[in-house]
Amino acid sequence: MMKHIIGVCATAILLAAMLAGCIAPPAHTGTPTGTNGTTAPTTAPTQQSTVPPTEQPIPPTTTPPTEATEPEEGTAAHYIQVVYAQQIQRYHTAFAQKWSEADCISNGLSPLPLQQGQGDPMDHMGVAFVDLNQDDSWELILGNLWNAETDPLVYEIWTLTDGVPRMVAQSDGQNRYYLQYSREDAAWYVALEITRSEDHYGSHYLMFQDGNFEIIQAIVYQGANSSTPWFMAYDMDMDTSNDESIDESTAGAIVNSNRNLYTAADYIPYRLLP
Repeated sequence: MMKHIIGVCATAILLAAMLAGCIAPPAHTGTPTGTNGTTAPTTAPTQQSTVPPTEQPIPPTTTPPTEATEPEEGTAAHYIQVVYAQQIQRYHTAFAQKWSEADCISNGLSPLPLQQGQGDPMDHMGVAFVDLNQDDSWELILGNLWNAETDPLVYEIWTLTDGVPRMVAQSDGQNRYYLQYSREDAAWYVALEITRSEDHYGSHYLMFQDGNFEIIQAIVYQGANSSTPWFMAYDMDMDTSNDESIDESTAGAIVNSNRNLYTAADYIPYRLLP
């Protein structure tokens, strides 16, 4: 219990500094843990400082913003309160008004936050920022905090197009997104797991470039082809008629190696957001 209290206090202190406009938005506010026990860097692999946010010096001329002062551009406060404010607020509204899953879907939200964890969704959903394509503009990641080390599910990913937020990924009942980080490549990737039925599903491995996802590789299982149900694909249509048939061992090795790259972002809990 004491560790939990200390952890919440530390997060609250960090959040207060971030919202004061003193700290630029980190890719992660701590050391995220992969599902295989490995850890990803505390910042996205860019040319920016790798000093953990809590250790970055605060310029002596910096003054806390007042209610009439807009947060400094490029800071976490600016991204949370200005750039992505409406996108973040959508779920605040849903949770406060106790929307149903149907309400979420009809209003363009993922229903999955209502299915994860127990109690108030405000306690097991969070906000993080990752520079997926290293263009010095942060993508907004809305994701799962509940058992995130084993199920680092991402609910939504937003990017900026000409300065305007645009959603590029949203998880639902059939499609689930996950962040990946490769130390070997020093790069971020995204995995999309698609389930059409018990005997038709696939895992798609993507990279984010020029504001859109490009597929690197996919493994699809199509049980209707009972003798050769596993396929290698380079598209996302789930149609195996033009895909390469592979053996189960090869398919399993590719899926497992990619799952080892799944990374749980160190989210700011919704409960602590303004």
